[in-house]
Amino acid sequence: MFLYLLLNIGSLSIPLLYSFEKKMRFIKHLKAVLLSLTIVSVVFLIWDAIFTANGVWGFNTDYHLNILLFGMPIEEWMFFFCIPYASIFIHYSLAYFKPNLLISEKNTKLITGILILILFPVIFLIMIKHILL
Repeated sequence: MFLYLLLNIGSLSIPLLYSFEKKMRFIKHLKAVLLSLTIVSVVFLIWDAIFTANGVWGFNTDYHLNILLFGMPIEEWMFFFCIPYASIFIHYSLAYFKPNLLISEKNTKLITGILILILFPVIFLIMIKHILL
């Protein structure tokens, strides 16, 4: 019954604890990270709420608490903060402790551009399909 909550807490716990690590002090970026997570989360939560309301997807009550906001379990709201926080923390940790493992800025921009060119049309076509059906 609490699996989705446990997954969120588990995903957040280690990154949050190590955010206070003395060498890299990731916690000093908390304000900027939370602001960026909030801005991005609002977009995806609106999208999520619309798709949930239209039956595009739903949530199995066997795995989440019965606390709903706009038809979505509280764990879904948590997901949009916990998982991105953990991802940003991992990236920051790699940049700090193993900078040679990261892809160059030029290659990152190239990969991002390619993904945008591929994924935006796919997302658009999926949305059109769901609207027309």
